[in-house]
Amino acid sequence: MSTSHDVITPAELGRELGHNDGDRPGITVRRYLRQRYPDHPKNQRWELTPEEADDVPESVKAGETDSVRRSV
Repeated sequence: MSTSHDVITPAELGRELGHNDGDRPGITVRRYLRQRYPDHPKNQRWELTPEEADDVPESVKAGETDSVRRSV
């Protein structure tokens, strides 16, 4: 089982990627995750492994979020 240092939240990842989504820094990352992993239980916390975090594509990185918004 993962410990807290083995996971990253969408908010943490969003901040690392340079997103400034106001009070919700992980919203862009979560949009991508919901599309990529549709079987994730609704209203459950996202805790990403390093591999899952690395899977977040370049298009989700800061300044390139229009394609994610259009596809949701």
